[in-house]
Parts: sequence; C-alpha cells; structure tokens
Amino acid sequence: MKYKHIVFDIDGTLIDTEYAVLHSLQETIKELSGRKIPCSELRFALGITGTDALKKLEIKDTSYAIELWDKNMRNYTNNIKVFDGIVELLKNLLSLDYEMGIVTSKTREEFTHDFCSFGISHYFKTIICADDTQEHKPNAAPILKYVELSKQTIGKYFISEIANMTVNVRKMRELILL
Repeated sequence: MKYKHIVFDIDGTLIDTEYAVLHSLQETIKELSGRKIPCSELRFALGITGTDALKKLEIKDTSYAIELWDKNMRNYTNNIKVFDGIVELLKNLLSLDYEMGIVTSKTREEFTHDFCSFGISHYFKTIICADDTQEHKPNAAPILKYVELSKQTIGKYFISEIANMTVNVRKMRELILL
C-alpha cells in the first residue's frame, strides 16, 4: 500500500456546503454593512477560515460577524448534504485498512455543528480544525499538525486538497513523497 493515511477537507470535498456558505455570508454582510455582494464575488471565502474571509471583506468586528454568520448558516442547513458516493468511498477505504483524517478551515465548534450531524465523522481518526494551529490553509501548518498527531512516517499520506495548498510547498511535498 503506497499510502497509509488519506486526509480530506470537509467543505467541497465530503459535504456540499457551497450554497449555504455563500448565501449565509452574503446575508451576514448585508446585515453588517447594508451591502449586497453577489455570491459569485464571495467564492474566495470557500476553503479559508471565516475570520480570514471577513478580514478580506474589511469587516472590523470579526468576532461578532462570525457569530452572526454561524447564526445565518443555520438558515441554510437544509441545503447542505454529503456528496453522493462519499459514504461508500469511506467504507471502502476503511475496509482496505486506510486511516482517514480531516484537515479543515472550520473551527472545532463549526466542525461539530456543521459536520458531525451527517454521521460520518467516525470514519476519521485524526481531525485538525482551524483552532488547532495558528496558521491555516493554504499554509502547511494544519497538515504538519496532522502528521504530528497521527504519529505516522512522513511520506505515507495522500492529501485530497494538495493542489490548493500553495504555501510551504517543499514541506507539503515531503509529506507525500516516499
């Protein structure tokens, strides 16, 4: 077996949250500033922390804005679903003795609220959330934290979102080379 671990992101990889994230962010910005920004202009927020997205939007009180965004996100939970085929994929990977993990830009609270209700979190042995590291994707810090906690030899990982990881590329390559 070439890899022992397969590391997944959540949003856009395991669960389809795009509509909910973008519309709840749009609603949050409108409530905070009165601006209605088209969802197409908010796509940059996918895959980064909520705080980073709000900073890029020049929202000053990010703590309050995160609370409001989380509240607004709850209005769209019916639009969030596990992608077709994911449960079967996870079962198959588990039966082939892969260890699976998650590295996400979600905070631990967001992970619990937004992901655990789908009943697939038990497939993942190691889970790294935004509050587990000071630096976040696309920085390598979350993946390096995963390596540290999973106590596995460098080179035994397949990272599902490696193409989007642009910072510390040399460190990232060390993780996947045998």
